[in-house]
Amino acid sequence: MKSFRRAAVLGAGVMGSQLASLFAGSGIKVELLDIPGPDPKEPEGIAKQALKKLKTQKPSPYFHSSHLANIRPGSLEHHLERLKDVEWVLEAAPESLKIKNELYAKIAPLMSDDSIFASNTSSLSVAKLGEALPEKLRKRFFITHFFNPPRYLRLLELLPHPEADIKANSAFFWFLDRHLGKSIVPVKDTPAFIANRVGIFALLDALALAAEFKFSPAQIDFLTGPLIGRQKSASCRTADLVGLDTVMAVVKIVREGAPDDPRPDRFTPPPILQSLVAAGKLGEKSGGGFYRKEGDEIFEADENQNYTKRKKMESPLLAQAGAEEDLVKRVRLLFAAASDPAGAFVSRHLISVANYAAALSGKICDRPGRIDDALRWGFGWQMGPLELAKAVDCDLLAKAAAKFSIQAPNLPEKIESGEPGPILLPAKPEKIVAQNKEATLLDAGNGIAVLVFHSKLNVIGAGILGLAHKALEVVKTDFDALVLANDPQAEAFSAGANLGWLLMTASEGDFDEIALMIKKFQAVTEGMAKAPFPVVAAPFGLTLGGGCEICLAATRRVAHRELYIGLVETGVGLLPAGGGTTRMAEKVAQWAKGGMLLPHLKTVFENVGLAKVSTSADEAFAMGFLQPEDLAVPNRGRLTATALSQARLLADAGTTSKSSDKIRVAGKNGLAAVETFLYLMRESKMITEHDAAVGRSLAKVLCGGELPGEPEVPREYLLQLEAEEFLRLVGMRKTQKRMAHLLKTGKPLRN
Repeated sequence: MKSFRRAAVLGAGVMGSQLASLFAGSGIKVELLDIPGPDPKEPEGIAKQALKKLKTQKPSPYFHSSHLANIRPGSLEHHLERLKDVEWVLEAAPESLKIKNELYAKIAPLMSDDSIFASNTSSLSVAKLGEALPEKLRKRFFITHFFNPPRYLRLLELLPHPEADIKANSAFFWFLDRHLGKSIVPVKDTPAFIANRVGIFALLDALALAAEFKFSPAQIDFLTGPLIGRQKSASCRTADLVGLDTVMAVVKIVREGAPDDPRPDRFTPPPILQSLVAAGKLGEKSGGGFYRKEGDEIFEADENQNYTKRKKMESPLLAQAGAEEDLVKRVRLLFAAASDPAGAFVSRHLISVANYAAALSGKICDRPGRIDDALRWGFGWQMGPLELAKAVDCDLLAKAAAKFSIQAPNLPEKIESGEPGPILLPAKPEKIVAQNKEATLLDAGNGIAVLVFHSKLNVIGAGILGLAHKALEVVKTDFDALVLANDPQAEAFSAGANLGWLLMTASEGDFDEIALMIKKFQAVTEGMAKAPFPVVAAPFGLTLGGGCEICLAATRRVAHRELYIGLVETGVGLLPAGGGTTRMAEKVAQWAKGGMLLPHLKTVFENVGLAKVSTSADEAFAMGFLQPEDLAVPNRGRLTATALSQARLLADAGTTSKSSDKIRVAGKNGLAAVETFLYLMRESKMITEHDAAVGRSLAKVLCGGELPGEPEVPREYLLQLEAEEFLRLVGMRKTQKRMAHLLKTGKPLRN
């Protein structure tokens, strides 16, 4: 398939500059063009300024800062001739048909005969836009609607011009999927397409219901956020991030462009939205919208646009629902309590959104599953409105609808997901080799076994370690390879070891039990490293502490590009003891290649001692958590399939892990160097005395203790040393306070 090497982005605004960054991170040389800057000597000034802003944006729009070198700023008036050399031109100009038509007239004569032309419009008709293009360019014209921020959101709504040659441009679709990592949802030429249309309807419906129930913005967000499987920013916070003026623009587009909309009543903006926009309170960009931050505190707008303390939602029902981890069971609890205000609100809202989505199926897309895909990939919903309604139970929905005298959703019989990779769980009984509450071992076919974690945040406890140990034994006789692949839609591959259990056990003084757990953890990671078959880990998202240690022990890692991996144990006053510190000592020796150890010891000590976490797979390669032979997969939906195919390839090639029986360490000279580093950090008040104590324990393992010279020590010696130092640290009161504080607040304690 063709790989695009040169592209141009026309428009260096917030979205255009981020798209340029995304393309640059995929190896594309990008021309970023905008209107000329005020200085005639620097016509590319606006585009240049946009590049500078990328460096300060949070979250970061690029995978690695070096990628920005692939972007060349320019001016639409002075550098249009550069378009002759590009293979893809993406227009990200303001949402004005007049502005876009004028731009199209300028660039059409300059484009090569086989280059792709696309618009990132979120609202304009592809047929209308195409009227300004010559016939030959309409065959290569598409709307590619990326979602903001484009690095992090998977969704790309794709709409070809009616005259576009789909077959001739199949390489373009393949590139969007495999290289840019986008999950493509084909849409029809209707106002606001899919995700914005249904997503904005959900916001408007929540606001309308809240007016009936007298709920505040914070209460709306509590009821329409993670409680019902939606993103943390929920409704009002999302609107503030997007911009209330942008929300109103979408409302206007649908109201004027879709006279047949099934719920026109909802596209009359509620009073609170109208009044906030009229007052210029447009959300985060204006300093306040539904919410306003004052110092460290966040206030919410009341019906008079005054900012007051946020109101809470508390009730026995919500406490019960909040304790239920399973989304479908949680929603059923709320539906079953329709007499409770929270239950009534959620029931009516979910029925309303499901009704709306069902009514639009076939009108805005070719099949109902596309709507669910768009909301999951574009808005971060755990389940789309149709699949959630169906999973909750049609009879339960019908009873609730009858109670509130509203129409029950007419759900489609079949809702097919466009998720490209295999769905591991729930699995057919015949595919389950072994299972417990924390993990499942599956037969994935083709000689591959898959171990799937399913504890909360996939934290590693006795259940996972027990089944991992069993998997290593089973695969020896019954399979060719083992893959560690968790649900790629989850937030974390693994957030680490079970800190709650560790704190409770340490508080009770049962250090023998902790020593036994360390022994089991090391047995699993060493078993993986020495297995007579390949072990492939497929990390994504949060891969911290013990989750990182598991991955480091694998033969290969097939990682999603959004990988936040690190050995973070020092943050709670501990060190990696599942073989992780030993593996990092081995890394020092490998990097030194028989030469000086100290420079590499410094790098590893800083990464582990300061609990550094990569912000991408690109950074993970640089930090040593991924190896040159590992793979980084752009499309999260293809992660599991890629890991399975890699495992098969490795098994066919007879590839297994290689670990050293002896490891060269820096000894007392290394300890002295680390001690100097800790002293300087302590003197500059960058670390506390307890941080220094933890650092010394870490250094002791990495350096092999007070040994003369740079001796080679047995691997088992370092494993024993890391276990001893872990047990010593976990018994300290300050370490236990750190663990307790993190569990309670989610934030580290510097004591």
